[in-house]
Amino acid sequence: MRPIKTDFSYQKYIISNRSHDNYANNHRIIEYFGSNSWCGERVFIIGGGESIKDFDFNRLKGYKVITTNLGFLHCNSDINFSMDSRLYDKIIKGDLNEIHQKPVNELWKQYKGIRCFITPQEPKTFGNETCLVKRIREVAVSRDLDSGIHGGKNSALGAMMLAIALGSTDIYLLGFDMKCQTQSHFHKGYGPRDLDAFNIKLSQYKKEIEHIAPLIAHQGIKITNCNPNSELKCFAYTSLYQ
Repeated sequence: MRPIKTDFSYQKYIISNRSHDNYANNHRIIEYFGSNSWCGERVFIIGGGESIKDFDFNRLKGYKVITTNLGFLHCNSDINFSMDSRLYDKIIKGDLNEIHQKPVNELWKQYKGIRCFITPQEPKTFGNETCLVKRIREVAVSRDLDSGIHGGKNSALGAMMLAIALGSTDIYLLGFDMKCQTQSHFHKGYGPRDLDAFNIKLSQYKKEIEHIAPLIAHQGIKITNCNPNSELKCFAYTSLYQ
């Protein structure tokens, strides 16, 4: 797809900004980061599980990496993906700076990867630095980024769908614990959390991924869970944690 000529210089790459929902946003397609551009690439997706608290992310150098939510603070990734548009406001307003004891809003601006959200279901304006990928409502495995992705209700699943739409058929999951014991995330997260309530939410996320796993396998896509102790049992296991 040919890029649309524009005077904007704020972003070299953009994934897609067309909304599946009926509202306008403030973005332009500058350069299309097209389907199958990651064909043949091994992709690592970083979840939030506490099992990767001490993981050395330098081990992923040379591979394609997608971080989720606040993962960009801890790992040099190609894309940082989130389903939660409210997170954007917290970052920009500086609400998370004190929790993380670092200028999260400034680090967001300095992040060298693609900042990506799925199109939200409510009218919302993002900054010029942020890219949107089109939302597909129905449960489906899209191999065409231009058509959009099914993100479900959690960023972990959405990041998997994004990697698939970019063409990868060899995906590794890090921090997909789908349970928490002493803390909700491998980093400081978003403030105090009720771990029992969060475990219920993680169980719901797990079921959502398990539901779509057969469709992923049917497409010939190999997904490997790097935590043998994960509650997510629908993919093969390996271990990169030692």
